[in-house]
Amino acid sequence: ITLGPGAWVDFDLGVDMTNINQISDDARTRILTALLLVILPLGLVLWLVVRSMTLRPMERARMGQLQEIINLLPHPIYLRDDRGHHLLQNESAAKRLGGTTLAPELDRQVLAHGETLTREELPYTDQKGADYTFHLSKIPFLEIHNGEKAVLTVALDLN
Repeated sequence: ITLGPGAWVDFDLGVDMTNINQISDDARTRILTALLLVILPLGLVLWLVVRSMTLRPMERARMGQLQEIINLLPHPIYLRDDRGHHLLQNESAAKRLGGTTLAPELDRQVLAHGETLTREELPYTDQKGADYTFHLSKIPFLEIHNGEKAVLTVALDLN
């Protein structure tokens, strides 16, 4: 396969195409292989482009709706992956916790065992010195897109 003038792909298959009935099985195999080398990658690229154009707006809309819903809740809620990155948090978590992970040792246990854990009364003092007492729930969460494990934390303010 070589690139010819005008950016056309020129397949030199070594086959005389003037009489299609006299093409050997080997030549047919080479023709089919050459066609598959062009058609499959182009089809894959087209599928990926169409998929990215159709799914991303829907995913963004869903994420936006989810964010609006959890922002309405007065309790800190956040989703943290197994590498420690916060994937999602509501306004209450951002305001009260500022990116702090409550009881990170529970996250490790949830990720290891896949079971929900709770802490009845967890004291917490924020960066401004305000004191809180949370009823903490750590829930195992499997990310749909890439299958990675995460932990959903819900901290009910008992004050």
